[in-house]
Amino acid sequence: IGLKSFGGFRLVSGVGEPIGVLAMFSKKELSSRTESQLEALSNTTSHVIRTAVKEVELSESVLRQKEAVRAANIGLWKWEFQTNEVHFSEIWKRQIGYSGQEISNDFSEWEKRVHPDDLEAAHEQIRKCIEEARQSFQTEFRFRHKNGTYRHILAQATVFSDENGVPVRMLGSHLDITSRKN
Repeated sequence: IGLKSFGGFRLVSGVGEPIGVLAMFSKKELSSRTESQLEALSNTTSHVIRTAVKEVELSESVLRQKEAVRAANIGLWKWEFQTNEVHFSEIWKRQIGYSGQEISNDFSEWEKRVHPDDLEAAHEQIRKCIEEARQSFQTEFRFRHKNGTYRHILAQATVFSDENGVPVRMLGSHLDITSRKN
């Protein structure tokens, strides 16, 4: 059929494993310049494939994490120190009988629900974690449900700091452990 040249260039994964071949057949002889361009194309193609694979893996990982959090009924929250804004997940709100917009994104929403006998100790845990630049802490407290009863909560949190080491946010979880405590 008149083919004079064949160029085969490996496509490799991020760890150097072959994932395919960029192949070209030509009726003309390939110049070294064309071979170099095809090799560059194969490197770019490898990079694009690796990036797409990483994106799929990341997306699957995020979905697995979301499903695990949902299945375990873990309430998540994020507290931005500069604005004092707190985001509470839907599960966090459902744990204490609320939904959607019934709870505003403000730290006071958490404070006013902690049992009065537990509030000082919970505040102390948070303060120590922030001031001592500890990365994380865990604490238990009673938390008021919408129906007026108190639920036992296991809270875990991690403090994140900026490049200067100044704490800027806290990410955490609430797990209702009432049945275990009872």
